[in-house]
Parts: sequence; structure tokens; C-alpha cells
Amino acid sequence: MRVIIFQISIILSMLLVGCREFYGEGGIDAQTDVTQETVINPYPSGSTIPCNISPLNLAYKERGTTSVSVIDSSGTLVYFDSRRFRKQFRPSAKKWREWLLKARGGKIEIMHESIKHTWFVATESIDKYIFYRKTFLNEDVRRMFVEQHDLEEFTEKILIENSKMNGTCINCHNGRNNNVNYSLLHIRSEYQNMNNIHEGTYLIRDGKTTRIKADESLPPHTKLVYWDFNPREEIIVFSTNQIGGAAAYQRNGHADDFMTDTLGTIIIYDIEKNNFITNSEFSDTAEYSFPIWSGDGKTLYYCRGPKRNLSRPWDFLFDLYSITFDNKTGTFGKETLIFPFSECGVSVTMPRPVPNTSKLIVTVHKTSGSIPLLTDGDYYILDLSKTQDTAFGIGISGKPTKTVSLPKGLYAKIEPVESVNTPDHEKYHSFSSNGRWMVFSSGRLIGEQSVPHIVYVDREGNFGKPFALPQKEPLHYTSNVWSYVYPNTSTAGANFNEIENKLK
Repeated sequence: MRVIIFQISIILSMLLVGCREFYGEGGIDAQTDVTQETVINPYPSGSTIPCNISPLNLAYKERGTTSVSVIDSSGTLVYFDSRRFRKQFRPSAKKWREWLLKARGGKIEIMHESIKHTWFVATESIDKYIFYRKTFLNEDVRRMFVEQHDLEEFTEKILIENSKMNGTCINCHNGRNNNVNYSLLHIRSEYQNMNNIHEGTYLIRDGKTTRIKADESLPPHTKLVYWDFNPREEIIVFSTNQIGGAAAYQRNGHADDFMTDTLGTIIIYDIEKNNFITNSEFSDTAEYSFPIWSGDGKTLYYCRGPKRNLSRPWDFLFDLYSITFDNKTGTFGKETLIFPFSECGVSVTMPRPVPNTSKLIVTVHKTSGSIPLLTDGDYYILDLSKTQDTAFGIGISGKPTKTVSLPKGLYAKIEPVESVNTPDHEKYHSFSSNGRWMVFSSGRLIGEQSVPHIVYVDREGNFGKPFALPQKEPLHYTSNVWSYVYPNTSTAGANFNEIENKLK
């Protein structure tokens, strides 16, 4: 009888510790931060996670007792368990799904000895699949894949492999409205013995593959490089850069790599009519790149800069512009400068509307070199419903640039996304189909190598704390030799059979 009472008292005391921590009455909050005691910390405490995400497996430096507390949306402790002599937190998929279901709108707390991990569980799910370009080390194009990763079950599948194309670069894939089976794939340089398929841009739609060719209405040697599907119309916007590839330049006593894509402009491609729409008002002495549609499909956001000086590519800086497009008449409106980043001594890339808000998120760099090769980059939010009316300076990777005084009421209000930015690079961002999750690549775990991260976005466009793409092996990122870029989510798995067969 005494043994039973003693065991019950131990269980009750353990439950009390979990409850006391949740209500802020105990001392657990003051314990050692998890980053000091885990081998690597890809899933930081305080992150908000989707209610359908695969397990967040952890590895610790020392064995110890690991306890799990599941707290529901009302603040009630609905599950508690404790295991001894563990060096890893690695729950079964079945058990993890049970915890997520109970914790929707609440949180899951993991205690390993005095080390605490708290993950807030969102009521919203994320798309089942994520796709990315995977390269060996830091953008070594000799080994490159487009890969599919199941966000609920860890399974991976290589969709396209460049070893079948003599090691050419596979560039910038993405799907229309988060559907990878309605997507584009760009293959940069020529390759041989591939059933007469050459470099170009390929439309993948319902299992069929069609090459989109630049017609005689476009300048010679035009490449359809960066693009975005209109979310409501059967049209695609392209920037038509002439691709020169990456080259090494001597600067400040050492060699830097810079992309030398030049002479980009903006065009529209009508999928059903198979024709292009151009705008004669775009400047012949400017470069245009990274176009993206607004959520209603009526406005284009893009980057624009002066014609590039190839002898000093680091001096080239992009500003952020917009222009309207009427698909019924096939006409463009007037260009509008949203924000003059070059006046702050920085360059902007990859604007993306934050879904269902008046905000844009962009990546800001010190220069406009090749995005895969840039080792800096921070996120900034522009609120198009407000204007900037104070002196402003943009900092990148914790280092400020020059402060400028902007004309009051002329440009969009801008501020850094402090919950996401780190001293390492952040780039290649996109949103899930429900708009609640942003996926992006970051160097915060492995420096120059990019790792996909996921961050929660609330309905006002505020960002939470990011966590890395979950991996089955807890030590995966400690020995990772891959760089993952251009992450995009999809509601369905890929059917790339036809294009795979063509590339054999």
C-alpha cells in the first residue's frame, strides 16, 4: 500500500510541475536554454508549428529523463508522459499525431532534464508537400535535383535530376496556386542526346509537358527566366533576361561571384492563346526582374534598375516597382516606384504579397549578385496602405547602411521582419495555399548552405518564430552537405512522369 501511495505521489508531483510551468508559477522558465544543450537546434523553443507537421525529432548531448506535456487551447494539461535514459526525443508518428490533435490552439512542451522546448500548435495546417532545388554544398550545379518532401511523413522523392542533362542548371520551379502539377521548370544551358530537347522553359500541366518558346515578337536570344502564374487568369508574367551566368570578379583584394544576367524586361504569356504581350513603355535602358502578381491578379510587383555595368556588377542595385495589367484589353498601366532601395545603398529581390493583407515581403541585399551565391539577405515588410515619413536606414545581417531622408508620404512604409532575420542569409520565400505559412531558405543552421525553414504568419501579416524543415534523423543537419533553395509548398504530390521520360 505504501508503495502504491508513493508512486501516485510521484506522478502527481510531475503533473504539478508541468501545470506550474504553464501558469508561470514555477522556476522552469529560468532553466538552461535549449540551444546550449542540444547537438543542433533546428526547431527552436517558441516556434509555432502546423497541426499536421511531421515529428520534430531532437538529439541531446547527454542522456536523461525526457517528459512530454500536451496542453490544449483552454490551457488544460491533457497528456503527460516521462521516459528515462533518453538521448533523443523521437516519438512515433502515431503518438505525435495524437499530441498535435490534442494541442491544436495550445502547445507541446518537452523537458529533457532542465532543458525546455515549447512548441505552439496552430489550428491551421500546412500543405502536405514542399518542393525545393537541392544542390551539393553551396550551389554546386554539377549535382542538382528538384525534390519533393512530404511534410507529414518525411518521405522524399527526386523529381528531376540534372545528371541526366549533362549537369546543366535547373532553375526556379514553382506551381500555380500551390499546385506543382501546374508549374514551370526552366533549364538553363544546352545539353545533348536528350530527344532534341534543348534549354528552355517548360509548362507542366495535368501530366503533360509543353515547351514555351519565345516568338518573333521578342528580341533574339530572349530567355524566359523568372516568372509567376496569375492566380485568377490563364496568363504568366515573365522577365526576359539574357543569361550570362556567374563569373568571378576581383574586388577589395579577393574574388566575388556575380550573376551577369542582363537586359531583362517584363512580358505576359497567354497560356490558352500561346502568345506574348509586351509593353512598349518599359525602358530600353533599364533591367527588370523577379515579377510577381498581386493576390487579385491585377497588379505586378517587380525589381528594376539601370542598365548593368558588367565591369562593376556589385554597383548594380534594384528598386521596387509596380504596374497594373488589364487582361481583358491586354494593356499595362503606368509604372509606380514603391520604394527606392538604391538610395539606401542596398538592392531588393523577390517581392511577394503577404496573402490577404496590404503588405509585401522582400529580400534586401547589399548588392544584386547571383541570389544563390549571396551570403547576406534580410526580410523587410512594406505596407502599401501606409507611407514612410521619417528618415530611414536599412540594416542587413545586423550591419546598418546609410540613413536617408525620404519625401514624406511618397513611398510605402517599411520595417524589418525582426522575428525572422538573423546575421546569416534569408532568401527564396513563398507562401502556403492558406496563406498562414511562409517557407524560405536560410543560412542560420549551416552558414552559407541554405536550409528550408517554415514560419507562421497571422491574419494581420505578423510573423512568428521559424523552424527548420523537419527531418527523420535528429542529427541530419549536423552532417548535411546539401543546400536547399526555392522552396514551394503544394497541396498535391507531383506527377512529372512525362518530363522525366523526356529527360532520360
